[in-house]
Amino acid sequence: MKILPFLIIVLTSLNSFGQIPEFDSNVNESVEDQSYLFKKFYPEYEFILGYTQKSFWFKRQEYSVLTFNGTDWELKKWSYELKEEKPKKSKMKSRILVKEKVINLLNYFESKGFYSLNQDLLNWSKKDLGNGTMLHQSIMDGVFETFEFISSSGHRIYSAHEPVQKQEFVYIEQREIFLDCLDKFLDLIDETK
Repeated sequence: MKILPFLIIVLTSLNSFGQIPEFDSNVNESVEDQSYLFKKFYPEYEFILGYTQKSFWFKRQEYSVLTFNGTDWELKKWSYELKEEKPKKSKMKSRILVKEKVINLLNYFESKGFYSLNQDLLNWSKKDLGNGTMLHQSIMDGVFETFEFISSSGHRIYSAHEPVQKQEFVYIEQREIFLDCLDKFLDLIDETK
């Protein structure tokens, strides 16, 4: 009868694995060691999807984080102040999400090819004028829209600096996918308020 608990654990693990997208890493160990999201949530959760806006002007860093613990999907609102390269005055609020809504979002990301975007193209800001010259757009300061995905299969970070303005300047298909998926993610987050 000792086989039954083992079988339940294996089946639960296989079921949860089927819900989690697989992707390759686009970060190295050095970047991973600097990830506050990675340090805070991994390996406690099987899957972590974090979104934040980063700017020189923000005193507090605020994340919306989808986590999966093998059973439940949760939305965590996590914020902190960075002092001496360490998160301080950390605050966290959590809420269980409807599994189907999260799975629909992740399936949408997969259908768009989101897990294999090219980081460099997200920040492309050169336009060919057709006469042998390139026009380069430069935005000082601004906001970086940043996604971070962490699971046992990999760790990916996408960071797009002022993607809406850059997309208006020069259309890039990869950036369009990023913005579309960002809208879908924000819709899910807004639904849970």
